[in-house]
Amino acid sequence: MLIDETVYDIEACSAFLKTEGLPPSNLEILKAGKVDVLRNLEDRIRSERERQVEFPLRCWASLGEVRICPPIRNPSKIICLGRNYRDHAEEQGAKIPEAPLLFAKAPTAVIGPGDAIVIPRGSSKVDFEGEFAVVIARTIRNADE
Repeated sequence: MLIDETVYDIEACSAFLKTEGLPPSNLEILKAGKVDVLRNLEDRIRSERERQVEFPLRCWASLGEVRICPPIRNPSKIICLGRNYRDHAEEQGAKIPEAPLLFAKAPTAVIGPGDAIVIPRGSSKVDFEGEFAVVIARTIRNADE
């Protein structure tokens, strides 16, 4: 959890602050619908910091000292939406699709900020594009909204 320029270990802080009900991983938190537990933990950390409570070293690190990993490790599937940024598509001279362009990526394509981007042999061009991500943690069927 990033608060200001400090990264807090969710599990260690939860144990230190004796917070209950925190699932063991980000994905499990989302699947269980426990996002409010994270918000409560963040509020508690902020409150304790304001009271100048000293957190054990295992609970925190400065942002510059850690490697940020993907928030969800090993997603089951990644479904992408192509040409979703109109300006970027126009810059490339690409036709704007009338319907969404969906394509899949391998779960191994997810990396953290600052991680190396592996360019496959035989690739002649790599293009940048900011991506928008949504994590769907629970199965939805026959939704009408």
